[in-house]
Amino acid sequence: MGITTENINKKYTKLSALISSDSFFYTLGDSFNEEIGNYASFDLPKDNSIQSWKALFNANGFDTHKLTQIKVAYVEPRFTLVPGDLYKLQDLDTYMDNAHPTRPGEKVASDSLKGLDIKIVYPLNETLDATLKSYFGNVKSYHVLNPIVSHLNKITLGKLGNMLNVHVIEDYLIITLYNGRKLEFANFFKFKTTDDFLYYVMLVLKQFDLDPEITDVYLSGHFTAEAEFYAKLYRYVRNLHYANPAKQVNLKKDIAQHQIFDLYGLSTCV
Repeated sequence: MGITTENINKKYTKLSALISSDSFFYTLGDSFNEEIGNYASFDLPKDNSIQSWKALFNANGFDTHKLTQIKVAYVEPRFTLVPGDLYKLQDLDTYMDNAHPTRPGEKVASDSLKGLDIKIVYPLNETLDATLKSYFGNVKSYHVLNPIVSHLNKITLGKLGNMLNVHVIEDYLIITLYNGRKLEFANFFKFKTTDDFLYYVMLVLKQFDLDPEITDVYLSGHFTAEAEFYAKLYRYVRNLHYANPAKQVNLKKDIAQHQIFDLYGLSTCV
């Protein structure tokens, strides 16, 4: 994966992890959310068995830490948003089926988007969910939009007008649009090339009749400043910024603040 574990230190008590269809990204942090000692990843087990999951967790040293907080977020493009005043727990499966039918071995989950009266409904891998609860005990699970929105709420505080955030995880763009404090749009886009990346960003700007010359666009996620799409996006968007954690984090590895935007946001989710 190009990301390796290092600087393991038993003082780190918080585990934050992103789980995609292929990978398990994680950070280990301290009790005050001020320092991150690990930024690492590993491939998911092919057979999705409980034994394979536990072997991977042990191989990455999770059994050697005294973890007091474990939070995971699922990178799941199949989701639907339901206004809080319309949400009914007994209709959970119906919300999901109307948007994206579940697959065998999945169950439907939901959580509240922090700072917004909106519920996000999404499918979970039942075997993985059971393994996490069995292995860690006190794990809390979320959809990946939750930590992203959690941090964006702080960025939009006091801001007027429109703000677009483009978050990169593997081959997905997660694009969210705010108008002041109001979430106007959120969706996943799968991309393979730089042209795909630019197309989807400009498509959303055009869809909402936003001028790329004046609209604030924030970039975050798992990429470096050397990424081709970053340099090319500057040709089309004038107000391009990195979306960084709400407060500066002491990073033990040579990574940028915007690369842990989601994982740090996850550590602050309630």
